[in-house]
Amino acid sequence: MQCYSHPQRGAVSICANCGKGLCSECSVDVDGKTYCQNCLSTGNLPQRRDVIHKPTNPLAIVSLALGILGLCGGLPFAAGAWITGRKAIAQIEQASTKQGGLELARIGQGLGIAATILYGAVLLCVLAMYSLGILGSILQQ
Repeated sequence: MQCYSHPQRGAVSICANCGKGLCSECSVDVDGKTYCQNCLSTGNLPQRRDVIHKPTNPLAIVSLALGILGLCGGLPFAAGAWITGRKAIAQIEQASTKQGGLELARIGQGLGIAATILYGAVLLCVLAMYSLGILGSILQQ
């Protein structure tokens, strides 16, 4: 097969849109597919159909929001993020559901776990300081 624009040259690829033979000078790679200059200049390219937008699981969004709130202000929010994140992940991973948001759910759950550990560490420090009498002396000053 010869290049459509340069018949004296052999074709090294074929336009994914119009099927014309292209030499290395005429072929243009776009998103892993080769196109000719004519198809690119006219904008007559097929729309991408491999991208499927799935609706985001609502619990994934709630989990992320609770995870952020948990880091900012409270153990109940952190626990809520942990629980809703776990439930959202289970719903998304079911074969029958066609929902997105797995990353959001995992981040929310992770923030909830991190906040719970943080609050636990703070509580342990406060209890240790109290048992050693350090907290009482700090509060009396």
